[in-house]
Amino acid sequence: PAATDDAPATKPKKPKGKATGGPVARDATPRAPAPAAGAQVLKILSVNVAGLRAVFNDDAKVATLKGLIEGERPDVLAINEHKLQESHVEEMRPRMAELLPGFAQHWTCSGAEAGTKKGYSGVALFVREAEAAGAPPPPRVVAVSTGMGAANAADPIAAHEGRLLTAELESVVLVAAYVPNSGQDLGRLAYRTDPATGWDAKLAAYCAAL
Repeated sequence: PAATDDAPATKPKKPKGKATGGPVARDATPRAPAPAAGAQVLKILSVNVAGLRAVFNDDAKVATLKGLIEGERPDVLAINEHKLQESHVEEMRPRMAELLPGFAQHWTCSGAEAGTKKGYSGVALFVREAEAAGAPPPPRVVAVSTGMGAANAADPIAAHEGRLLTAELESVVLVAAYVPNSGQDLGRLAYRTDPATGWDAKLAAYCAAL
């Protein structure tokens, strides 16, 4: 509201309770120069959804995700922090197929192993299989794996929290990762940053060996 000489401006009151509805506003994506004529382009889009079922319970979020997919036309979409249990994945497959027809789906979830938190973290990859007008041939998937390789199979965070999917394509290897944070009590800070045994060091070594 505008201020007057005898009535200073007042700040609008914030609504009580938790704000709901719609996605967080997104900054414009910087654009690289157009590729040279004849160059083969692989477009990868990565989105943190903070709970995929919550997205499908909010029409504004569904519309935003659909608009993003239609506007960007990715060859590969990575969904991070889907928060699905394995029992929820089959429910979500047809919904994602509506948004991404002609895409193969690959999922990893937390909670597959005993003692691992369910409905937590989670990564999914959607890779275009269908031909598309005006687009290069779809990427061919050679193999998809979960976790951070055999060297880290004993690490429950890397192996069982549904944080990594690795897709080997014909010309590139793509790693989709939902990185663990340090926690409000910093309980995982050492796990993240230890130069010998931390997540960052393990992930760097894993990627270098691919």
